[in-house]
Amino acid sequence: RVYMEIKIQQLFADALTPLMVRLKQLKEEQHGRLQVIQTEVELINEDNILHATRSAGISFAQSFNFLMEGALSSEHNRRTMEEELRAFHEYCQRTACLTDEQRLTPSFPDIESYIAYLRDSVKLQGMDVQLNGGAQFRRLMYEVEVFTRFAGLGQKFNPVDVIQARGSGLHDVSWGNTITTLMMQNAPTKMLEKTKYVGERLKWF
Repeated sequence: RVYMEIKIQQLFADALTPLMVRLKQLKEEQHGRLQVIQTEVELINEDNILHATRSAGISFAQSFNFLMEGALSSEHNRRTMEEELRAFHEYCQRTACLTDEQRLTPSFPDIESYIAYLRDSVKLQGMDVQLNGGAQFRRLMYEVEVFTRFAGLGQKFNPVDVIQARGSGLHDVSWGNTITTLMMQNAPTKMLEKTKYVGERLKWF
């Protein structure tokens, strides 16, 4: 009897250690699963989803500030406005994508006078600064805005044109309507030329 009791105690003691190890492993596994479930519950919460989406949107939008500022430390594709315009005009001459009339305006018969106007009269920001990336693109947008403002007719009207624009005289026609009629005869064509310039500038950039 004594022998059997001692033997049972030894067997029980030997089996207890592996059992405790296994129980500890199960506890750790279940605790890990519980943490995963708690994290998933927090992630699928509507308020947390809304906050995370807004945070991602704000971070994405703020990143454009760095993109549009350009990388001034980079030497890749850095150009002044004068270098950029001369390169663009050479590209147009080489590919014939724009005629001389489409690239210039009656106020500026050559590229030198246009560059001088941008530098001295408009005082274009960053005119003589080598820029790239977003900063260069913003400067380009300001330049094409200035160019488009010179999309005028640049022609004179004779009395016959005015009389024809006013019509037969059976109806009361204001001078505003007359001017509008005269402008609509040629202005859309001129504006189309300037719009093509803007498109080619953006395409070349």
